[in-house]
Amino acid sequence: MDNKSGVIILKLGGSVISHSNKLIDFSYLREFRDLLQEQVLLGRKFIVVVGGGQLVRNYLDYSKSQGNISLERDLHWIGVAGNTLNAEVIRGFLGDDLAEAHVWKYDDLYKLPQQEFNKPIAVAGGFLAGRSSDWVALQIAQALGVIKIFDLKNTDGVYSSDPRIDSKAKFLSKITWDEYLEIIGNPQEHKPGANYPVDVIAAREAKEIGAKYYIIKASDFVNIEKAINNEEYKGTLISDN
Repeated sequence: MDNKSGVIILKLGGSVISHSNKLIDFSYLREFRDLLQEQVLLGRKFIVVVGGGQLVRNYLDYSKSQGNISLERDLHWIGVAGNTLNAEVIRGFLGDDLAEAHVWKYDDLYKLPQQEFNKPIAVAGGFLAGRSSDWVALQIAQALGVIKIFDLKNTDGVYSSDPRIDSKAKFLSKITWDEYLEIIGNPQEHKPGANYPVDVIAAREAKEIGAKYYIIKASDFVNIEKAINNEEYKGTLISDN
């Protein structure tokens, strides 16, 4: 992979770009593109890893409701394809001036060190069944020798419990991977359509290799810039060091 020094990995949560109000939120994508363009002018390069959101949930719900698609393997592959479809939309929206023409997907997992990276931005979709976009971001990070992943979500960070149902939930600015796993209930596998700040398989692998995930609200672009610039920001850092 050429010109990988200093690359910033942004994991863009699927629910940010595809949600109950809009299958693809182009209003958000316009602001996201503006952020990237400003950063590119500063000489920065990015890999944007894209999740599935409502688009994937719609496919999964409809597929299961028909009774003919029930194998978890098949549901996982539907999710991977949905992530990749969202990635293709975003790559096309960014255009050839900003983004590599090829979306990283599927068997590109095994070719990461050889992937061309000559444009300021590369976009990645899904790789393997049973593995989320959080895991995709982690594989790319390892290939680049990067330990930071900026995980842009529709929440401002991790809480001690679900703040939507627990009024006493506490915001956590920094936690370890073991603390994070305990908060999400220590699930043993990634279920199709599961929605955690970081999925359990990626979380356990991140702990093993010493990776850091910064959970940041995706719509707070000023805050995202602060995190990228290593300035004081609001969010949750999940790290063991």
